[in-house]
Formats: sequence, structure tokens, C-alpha cells
Amino acid sequence: MSRELGLFYKQRTAEFRQDLVDSWAIRPASLPAVDADLRAIHRRYLGLACLGAILSQGGYRKDYIRGLAEGSYLAVILATKGLENPSSVLLRQSIELVLKHIYFANHSIEFHWSLTRQSYREISFQFLLDYVRKTDEFSTFPGCDTLLADLERQFHVFSRFVHMHSRTFIPYKNTSSVTSANASTISVFKQRSGQLWPLLVCLLIAYFPSKFVRANKNEQSVIVRSLGSVWHNRVKGHLHSLSS
Repeated sequence: MSRELGLFYKQRTAEFRQDLVDSWAIRPASLPAVDADLRAIHRRYLGLACLGAILSQGGYRKDYIRGLAEGSYLAVILATKGLENPSSVLLRQSIELVLKHIYFANHSIEFHWSLTRQSYREISFQFLLDYVRKTDEFSTFPGCDTLLADLERQFHVFSRFVHMHSRTFIPYKNTSSVTSANASTISVFKQRSGQLWPLLVCLLIAYFPSKFVRANKNEQSVIVRSLGSVWHNRVKGHLHSLSS
């Protein structure tokens, strides 16, 4: 890691901790015990947010991708407070945001209908999955079947929380309990986001490789560091095959 990149992580982490205290009323004394998990979660989040910011620049039909970083950050906050249900619902939403961005990037008329026609039917998750499976971008990405199968499985897991699957659903939390960082929920969120976010990053790179390649070296490094070794190697191999 370069000195510049190390400084970037240090500054963003400090800002994140300060935001937890100042904006979200997390008691500072409760943070040291969960510092390692929060740092790991936040670094992975930065990769997802960085790619989302790159893809949302300029042009039209960027509404869904612009919501990806905001929704994912709020999921981190809610998990920190011990609110497993709403944080999991937001992870589910992030899957939909990515798939809709991919779909509407090539369907301008349908995108206009979705904004202007009250009768326009909401596109289902299954429809989006079926669309992705038919595309050339999907078939050329290494491990594409595994990626989409994992994404579908996680979507259905998170869907349980829409129906209040967690016993720590928000109505049962008193005010004092959400002002301390919750180690148990943070640990679960670290695992879930660590499985989900690399899939979303890989999917976005597979469909918009030119946008990723045009990013500067530090931006690319932040993004690929969020992947883990297995998906990092697949992305690297995919980009190499596209350039050869």
C-alpha cells in the first residue's frame, strides 16, 4: 500500500468514527471494542462507494447507482446500533440498485416510463436476474454462474428481514440500547457485507469495465482491495482478457 493510500484510509476512518459519535450518537467509550470489525467493514464500504461514485458521474439514468453508497452507509450505521433488521433490508436493497442500474443503462425508454408513469410496473428481482443471465457481459466474466447464484441466495436471505425475521427488530429496542456500538450485530454485518459487497463490485466492473479502467490508480486500488483475493484475481483476469 502506498503512503498516499494509507493516509487516505486513515483520514476516512477518522471521519467515519467522528460521524458515528457526532451525527449518530454512538458513545465513544463503546467503540474501541469493535474497532477492528468497523475498520474492516468501512474499508470494504469505501471500495463499493468509490466505484459507485465513478459510475454515477455524468450522463443520464444514474439515479439507482447514486443511491448505492448512501444506502450501504446507512446499513453500516444501523448495524453499529444493533438494528439488524433495517440494516439487512438495506443490504437487500443494494442488490436491487445494482441490478437496476445495469438494466436501465441499456433501456432508456423503460427508465423514462419508470419515472413518469404511475402505472409502470415495478421490475421484479427475478426479471432482473433473468436479464443479466442473457447478457454477453455476464457470460464472459469468470465465475459468473457462482457470482449470480451467491447473489440470488443472499437476496433471499435478506428478504426474510423485510418480514421482521430478526428478534432485534427496531420496535423492541429502547433508546439507550442504540447509543452503544453493538458488537454482536457488527460481527454479523461484517460477515454478510463481506460476502455481498465484493459480488456487487465484480458485477459492476463486469458491465462497466471501461469506467473502472479510466479511474486513477488510487481509486482502482481502493476498489480492488474490497474484493478479497479470489474475486480480485477473477477481475484482474477478466480485464486482461478484454485488453488482449
